Amino acid sequence: MAVNRQVRALELAIEEVLVAERGPMTEQQLIQRLSEAPYTLINAGSLRTQLGLFQVHFLIFHSLYRLRERAPRLLIHTLHIGFRNAHSDSAGWQSDTKAAGGSAMNEADCVQHMRDSAEALSRYYLDLEHLFSTSSGDVRALLDSFWKTFETGLTGPSTGSAPTLRDRQQD
Repeated sequence: MAVNRQVRALELAIEEVLVAERGPMTEQQLIQRLSEAPYTLINAGSLRTQLGLFQVHFLIFHSLYRLRERAPRLLIHTLHIGFRNAHSDSAGWQSDTKAAGGSAMNEADCVQHMRDSAEALSRYYLDLEHLFSTSSGDVRALLDSFWKTFETGLTGPSTGSAPTLRDRQQD
């Protein structure tokens, strides 16, 4: 199946990038690296639509979770993707709290996020059916839900009188 070959190529490229990087990176940085030579695995045109961006994100995270099955030291979060270093606590989790490299999230926060949600996220991203069955409407609904939750977390329930971040994002 062509998708399996593409996923395997993406997985190998991600592993190569992460090993060479020697520090955590964000999803955006990883997408940039995979878009450039020698990889050119991501077409910039696929990032121009919400559905295309979702599909790229999903394939990257599918590949990351497959890679983590072989490399359990891999930390996965949109703001912190990389291998734990050798200074781990007794459970094998990194205990250093300073951010490294270009990552926007420190390793300790990433570890806590993974402890809280690892199994559910792993199940979701390892099931390629989510990639094939998610429509543009589904992606819009996911984004609307995200922005609603984000705005509520920042400002409390909306009164509807002022433009929201989501309104500005859609312009």
